[in-house]
Amino acid sequence: MTKKTTWIPERDKERLQRSLANRRGRKNPARVPNKLTRTSAFAPKNRDLITDSNFERLYIIPGHSAIWIQGRELGTKHRDALYAVFRLTPEFIKDGISWNFETRTTWRDLLRLSEVSPHKKNVRTLLETFKDLQKVIIQEVFGDPQQILESVQKGNIGGPGYSKPIIDGISWDGDTLDSAVVISYGKSVRDAFTTRHLVSLNAEVQFRLSSDYAKSFWPFIDSQPNNNFVTEEVLAQLVDVSLWEDQPMENNKVRKASHIRADFRRFCKKAFEDMVKAGGLKTWSVDTTGTGHKKSRIYHYTHALPRQLELTLDCETTH
Repeated sequence: MTKKTTWIPERDKERLQRSLANRRGRKNPARVPNKLTRTSAFAPKNRDLITDSNFERLYIIPGHSAIWIQGRELGTKHRDALYAVFRLTPEFIKDGISWNFETRTTWRDLLRLSEVSPHKKNVRTLLETFKDLQKVIIQEVFGDPQQILESVQKGNIGGPGYSKPIIDGISWDGDTLDSAVVISYGKSVRDAFTTRHLVSLNAEVQFRLSSDYAKSFWPFIDSQPNNNFVTEEVLAQLVDVSLWEDQPMENNKVRKASHIRADFRRFCKKAFEDMVKAGGLKTWSVDTTGTGHKKSRIYHYTHALPRQLELTLDCETTH
C-alpha cells in the first residue's frame, strides 16, 4: 500500500497565518478563487437548470472574469457547495510519484459548513451536487472581456486560456455522517490556489442568505471590501439579466424590457434587505441616474463587518 504524505508549501503556511491573523472576527471564511466570486456562471436558481451535457456558455463580467462553462448549467446550490468545501484548507497529498490537491473531511463537517442539518438525506443531496460539479469543465479565457466577447461572436475562441474540470474526483468510505470524504480538485482549482488571487469570503453570511439574487451579489460585494457602491448594470450581469432588451418567449410572445427591469429591481431590493438581515451589510440605499426610460440605479451600501483580506498565494507545486 502506497504511503500518502501531506505537504503544504512553506509560503502557503506563512500566507495562511497572515490571513488567519487578519480575519477580524470572521468565523470559518471560505478561501475562494476570486473569479469564482465575480462571475455570473452560477445561475440565481436551483430549478429548471439546463442539464444537457452539450451545454456551453460564456459568462462575462467586464473587468473581472470571462468564464466558459461546459457540461451543464450551474446554480445556487453548486456555488454554495463549493464555498462550503473552500472553508476547509486543501492539501497537497503525495500518492506514489504524483501529488494530488484535495480536501479531507466528513459528511458531517461538510453539512455543518454548509449550514445544513446533519441528516442522511442531505448527504445524498450534497453528493449529487458534487457529482454535478464533476461534469463541468471551466474554460477560462484571458484578456479584456469585451475583446473576448467580440472574438467569440466572430466564431473564434476568444484568446489564450485553459479548459479544466472543477472537481476531479470524490471518494467516501461509507454513508454515515462521520464517514471520511475526500474531494480531489481539478487543475483549474489547484492553479487558482497556487498561483492566483484568493478571496477570504464571509461564508457565514453567504449561508444565511435566502434570496438567490443575494447569493449572487454577496460574493462580488464581499470580495471587494474597499468598494461601497455597485451599479445596476453590474448587478444585472451577475445574474445574467439584460435590462434594456425585450426577451423572446414561447409562442412568439415577447417580455418587455420595462417589465424585466421592474422585476429585477424588486428582486434587488429583496436581496439587499436579505444581506442586511444576514449581517453582511449595515445599511444600503439606491440612487437614480439618467433621464427618461434610460434611468438606471446605483446601489450604495455600508459593510457590517471590518475590512476583509484579499490575498495571493504564490505557492510552489513541485519539488
